[in-house]
Amino acid sequence: MHLFVGKEGKMGKRKQQLRRAFDAGELTDVTVLYGNRRVVIRGCRKILSYAPEKICIALRRRRICLMGKELRFSSFAAGSAAVEGEICSIVLENRGVEGEQV
Repeated sequence: MHLFVGKEGKMGKRKQQLRRAFDAGELTDVTVLYGNRRVVIRGCRKILSYAPEKICIALRRRRICLMGKELRFSSFAAGSAAVEGEICSIVLENRGVEGEQV
């Protein structure tokens, strides 16, 4: 699978490194935040809870909980999820350990 297209150069080398890391499975749990209105999470295993104020998702080695207002999944497929709404906080939790707020 090709993730990036473009001229090779300094940024091209970085993109190739990221492509190799994704293809090798090194970057299985990746979260990208777009302001406070959208988050894309890669490496989703299961939806643990789903409410307009809190969404929790199981990842490979941890879970992620999003808190906010009017939260909803805009997509959930093939181990990737996109959540939209007003995101107020994100908590990452290891298995059996209370989370650290980000």
